[in-house]
Amino acid sequence: MIPVLTNIVNKSINRGFINRVTKDRQDIEICLMKSEIKELEKKYLEKLMDRIVKIRKERSISQERLAIESEIARSLMRGYERKERNISFANLVRIIKFGFNMSIEEFFSEGFDSAQEKKKKSTKK
Repeated sequence: MIPVLTNIVNKSINRGFINRVTKDRQDIEICLMKSEIKELEKKYLEKLMDRIVKIRKERSISQERLAIESEIARSLMRGYERKERNISFANLVRIIKFGFNMSIEEFFSEGFDSAQEKKKKSTKK
C-alpha cells in the first residue's frame, strides 16, 4: 500500500476508535449524572413525605381523613407515606391547601433548610 494512503487509513481508523471511546465516556458520564439526579430526587421526595407525615401526626389527622379532605384516593395517600409512589405536584398542592389548610410557603418553611441556612436564621433573631 502507498505510505500516504496507509497514513490516511490509519488516521481514520484511529479517529473512529477515538470517537467511539469519547462517545462511550460521554454515555457513562450521562448515566452517572442521571443516577445522581435520581438520588437527589429520592432524598427530597423522602423529605417531602416526612414533612407531610409529621404535620398529619401533629394535627392528629388520620391518613383516611387527610385523603378525603384532599380529594385523593386513600391508596395513593398510603403509597405516598410509605414512599412507594411519587407524588404529583397537583396532589401535593391538594394535600397542603385542602388537607392541611396551609399555604405552600408555610409548608416549605420548615424541614427543607440546610444546616447553614438554619444557622443564619438563628443568628439573625
